[in-house]
Amino acid sequence: MRATAMSPIRRPRAVASILVSPPRPGHAPSDRPGVGHGEPAKLPSDGHEAGLAVVVMRKREKIFRTVAFNDVVVSRGGMGSMIEFEVYVDGKFVYILRSDGLIICTPTGSTAYALSSGGPILHPSLPAMALVPIAPHTLSNRPIVLPKSATVTVVILKGHDPRVNFDVQSHFELQPGDKVEIKAHRHPIRLLHPEGYSYFAMLREKLHWSEKL
Repeated sequence: MRATAMSPIRRPRAVASILVSPPRPGHAPSDRPGVGHGEPAKLPSDGHEAGLAVVVMRKREKIFRTVAFNDVVVSRGGMGSMIEFEVYVDGKFVYILRSDGLIICTPTGSTAYALSSGGPILHPSLPAMALVPIAPHTLSNRPIVLPKSATVTVVILKGHDPRVNFDVQSHFELQPGDKVEIKAHRHPIRLLHPEGYSYFAMLREKLHWSEKL
């Protein structure tokens, strides 16, 4: 799905989950234009997980916003060439990266696309997010785990048809100079599991651990 204008905040979609504190109707985020200068995210209490709030800015104007539950992926488009972008954390420069893209994921999303790109598995109780490069040109670029209070800003420098994807459900097309700001959503989500649920049993089943050869 292609988004071309300011879009209302979309609630994250997840199986067997409820939004504990839904946004007030018509309530707009309080982030301000710039690199990583939005208000610090308010962390959910223990036992809850926060999604990711995303704002795209072009020439200091907010042109798109949404939320994601698993991951936000800044990536190259269909042309097949790498993109180049800057990464900031809380307004502080981290690096310039040439790669197929960058995944910013929650603990729940760490076992999805991020895992297949070499990212770490984050336990759901951790108040954290991970930055996972996708096929970086420099092999020393490794995944980084950040506190959930961090604000990540990606600034597009070069690339053909760059875009940002949200939970592989929708995407927004980017241009050089665009800034994508990602931080923890202020409203927490509680995941509901059946009785007897075990996180590690789920990992063993999904990742085929301990199977006999």
